[in-house]
Amino acid sequence: MKQRGSTRQELEIWGFAPNIFKRFTNETNNYIKLLKDLYLSLKISTDSYGEGKSKGGISDPTASTVERIAQRAKVYKELLQDIENQEAALKEKVQLIDSILMTLPVKQREVIVYRYRRRYEWNDIAVKFEMSSRQAHRVEAAAVERIEAELKKHLPQEE
Repeated sequence: MKQRGSTRQELEIWGFAPNIFKRFTNETNNYIKLLKDLYLSLKISTDSYGEGKSKGGISDPTASTVERIAQRAKVYKELLQDIENQEAALKEKVQLIDSILMTLPVKQREVIVYRYRRRYEWNDIAVKFEMSSRQAHRVEAAAVERIEAELKKHLPQEE
């Protein structure tokens, strides 16, 4: 299924997850603000133009504006749903990797955390754990191998 390169990519995503969650929150807040602004525009459009008609209807330009606002609102709602789905999928993956990491020996887990979450360079990891850079690579490779085996058990198989 996965090669170690793609397992490392999963770990890269896991490491960046806090930043990705912040981006999701910012995007969600922006779309919610846009939706509120759209609904305010809709209210202003229908209030200011709708009452001037003798039959109680709204003018063609106003109807056109209302339709554009409704279309834009639909797009924003779809984007919000997409963000929510992406966030849920990422949260599930992060929780899976977190649980796998807890099964690793302490040294392997720490090397993974320092490499992928804290973004330490190999030489810095070697100094931190009082080992050679080559040994740090070996510890990481052994951890990635174990993580890969566990991910195979939990994630759908790729064809």
